[in-house]
Amino acid sequence: MKTDKEDYKKQLRLSMFNIAGEVPNFTALLISAISTRAVLVFVDMIDTAGNLLRNILITLISFRLRKDLHYRYNYGVGKVEALVSMLCDFVMVLSLGMMMGFAVRDLIVPRPIGDFLLFTVVVKAANVTSDFFIYFKQKKICRDSDNLVFRSAMSVAVKNLIFDLTTFSALILMQIFGDVKAIWYLSPIVSLVLGAYLLFKTIKRIRETFGIILDRSADEEVQVAILQTLTSFYEKYDAIENVRSRVSGGVVFVDLDLGFAPGMTYSEMREIADGFETALSEKVPNCEVSLCIRGEKRGE
Repeated sequence: MKTDKEDYKKQLRLSMFNIAGEVPNFTALLISAISTRAVLVFVDMIDTAGNLLRNILITLISFRLRKDLHYRYNYGVGKVEALVSMLCDFVMVLSLGMMMGFAVRDLIVPRPIGDFLLFTVVVKAANVTSDFFIYFKQKKICRDSDNLVFRSAMSVAVKNLIFDLTTFSALILMQIFGDVKAIWYLSPIVSLVLGAYLLFKTIKRIRETFGIILDRSADEEVQVAILQTLTSFYEKYDAIENVRSRVSGGVVFVDLDLGFAPGMTYSEMREIADGFETALSEKVPNCEVSLCIRGEKRGE
């Protein structure tokens, strides 16, 4: 199985670049939020704080997992990745909840836009440029390796790009038409729409990570593929005692507990397991198959 060591090194460098950019960005947005009193800018500041915390967590885990930990984590680091991804997503949910709460308040009681908005537009223009760079870098990392930490980072990169482009467009309109009372509703409406979309995507990802942490079996499509492959090998074993599956780090692990004819050698059993893995890989590309051989249970 391909190790993610090099990919984690790339992710570490990209996350550190993200942190270096988010610190001054957060400071600038904090000043802007206080000056403009626009909920969209305040929402952006909260989102940036969440991004900063997520990038710190991803940097720490990437620094740890760039080492070869195969012998410390027998089934890979999928659960570690899932826990980090879930923690980042819970931070995201908290940030989104606050964002949408402030948006509802300003939708009910709209407020005029304060000064300093042009400065915020310049800041967002720099954000959008940085977002495009990070998006393409993150996309390349995810193309080389599929795990929850990288996918979580990719979802944040996409979210930041969409969020900053939308915010940038809204801020330009607010800068031009700030004196028109109807434009006061633009900031909370855009915040609510973005918040609802991001909340849906984040909760969906949290449900997926729960399945990994709880060692839930692979989904129905994979289970059917396993049974179909077992059926094609039915002449090579005597009985199916048990079949277990789990997903970790983007890899489907399958444990086969089969009964064989007396006198069958280990090399023959190994050949069957290798053949099964090759056949299953055509339907489930990223899988690892283990053959379980247990001692006979004896009565007292």
